[in-house]
Amino acid sequence: MLAAALLERSYSLDESSRATAVMTGVPWVVESPCQHRVRRKLERAVRGERSGRIPLHLHEIVLDFYEDRAFEPAWVRNGVVSTRAHALVDALGSLSDHGLDPEHYVPYQLDEVLNALQRHHGTPEDAVEAELALTESLALATSHLLAGRVDPLAIHPEWTATSRPAELLEAMVAMATARDSAIAESLAALAPRHEQYTALQQALARYRDLERSGGWSPLGEGPALGRGAKGERVRRLRRRLEVEGDLDDSRSNLFDAELEVAVRRFQHRMGLSSHGTVDRRTREEFDVPAAVRVRQLELTLERWRWLPEDLGVRHVLINIAGYWVRVFDHGEEVFEMRAIVGKRNRQTPVFSDAIRHVVLNPRWSVPVTIARRDILPKAIANPEFVSLHGFEVFDRTGTRIDASSVDWTAVDRKRFPYYLRQRSGPENALGSMKFMFPNEHDVYLHDTPNRELFESTERAASSGCIRLERPLDLAQFLLGDPWDHEALEDALANPAMRTLDLPVPVAVHLQYWTVWVDDGTVHFRHDIYGHDRHLAAALAMRPST
Repeated sequence: MLAAALLERSYSLDESSRATAVMTGVPWVVESPCQHRVRRKLERAVRGERSGRIPLHLHEIVLDFYEDRAFEPAWVRNGVVSTRAHALVDALGSLSDHGLDPEHYVPYQLDEVLNALQRHHGTPEDAVEAELALTESLALATSHLLAGRVDPLAIHPEWTATSRPAELLEAMVAMATARDSAIAESLAALAPRHEQYTALQQALARYRDLERSGGWSPLGEGPALGRGAKGERVRRLRRRLEVEGDLDDSRSNLFDAELEVAVRRFQHRMGLSSHGTVDRRTREEFDVPAAVRVRQLELTLERWRWLPEDLGVRHVLINIAGYWVRVFDHGEEVFEMRAIVGKRNRQTPVFSDAIRHVVLNPRWSVPVTIARRDILPKAIANPEFVSLHGFEVFDRTGTRIDASSVDWTAVDRKRFPYYLRQRSGPENALGSMKFMFPNEHDVYLHDTPNRELFESTERAASSGCIRLERPLDLAQFLLGDPWDHEALEDALANPAMRTLDLPVPVAVHLQYWTVWVDDGTVHFRHDIYGHDRHLAAALAMRPST
């Protein structure tokens, strides 16, 4: 668009070219020297020419910004850095409050040029470079606060959530014309308004303060610590718990009842078994440096920027890394339950969709990968396994065959020739119900007969689907009247499979957060799939878009 506009008009610093323009029929525009330098720099950019001290990418949105204002500078005019430019630089510095690196928006080269202009040592070329660099930084900051710095598809190829609508040019123009004092506030207002985002920002500020003050010392090797223990390691333990706010008094060297409560609180925040004894796993969490906790908070803020502003009036939120499901109605949490998610080698995908129906007493159509990897080895070990667990066997034509007639030891594992389906009943892997949001990953929520797995603190144990601790409660919430517990249990008593459509589809968001905040309490979890590691690497790179 800009390239065409530049070619379709004749620009001049004075009216001497007016007659020529009129004779040729080309629209004629008189421009100031400042406008002229901005336009010429952009013309060179359109031709692919790059020069100057500041690395510029000059995206289309920057070109649109200047065309919209007839190439009039917004920040630096006649070599003078405006107070508005200083206000913008200060606002860009506050991006650290969002877990973003301000140096990615105000690189040292821009700082040097701005300082030179302030000392009247800069050149006209420096002035136009600083002008365009500031606008480009504003464009990047605006885009990143509205939709995230990293494309979520680069981390999660299965991502489907719709980010917030972004009127980048409109937001940039508003800030370029706002009062100096309003620029920082206007930029910050582009960030997500979710309560969790604000809570994470507050936690980030707190943990950065802890990191700047030296963080905490490792607890160190040694035997487990429990009630009655004494000594220097207990004193270090007390100081460690005091730093993060789990304990008020660190002066004693005795492991007393108060300290045990504090240890339990810490263990709960870390997703450990809350037994109150400092064992190896607890000590490992104590020894995670403050810098790592800061990075987790920064990464989680980025993940929240990927999400839409409206998660749904009624929605189901699943934290894969936290092993939990939370149900919301009009912004209020209705209930929470534990979840079992995909194993590390069969990961639950990160995406959003809408639950459309509930299936009572479902049959399980076994994915061929699970049939090959999980069921076939058990059938080889025990030929009765298939029949005992209610599996029906079909050949490739769809004809049902007798499971006892199959020599499972002779089956080709790579080219599994059968289709398996498990009948409804107490042995069914899906339990009494499943919650469907048809998707390309064949992932859904379901009950499970293996209730004991919910007692584990680490619950990455499924083949990708989400197993629910309280499926009956979720069904009642989704279906509404007349489907209360009693009605659902009556329907489940009939062994026939039954599909119940939701009155209105309900949004479901499968997310991956290794940190979250509940009523001011910060919870941390492990990066079970390595997604945070990949995101951290992407965020460390200097942005170009």
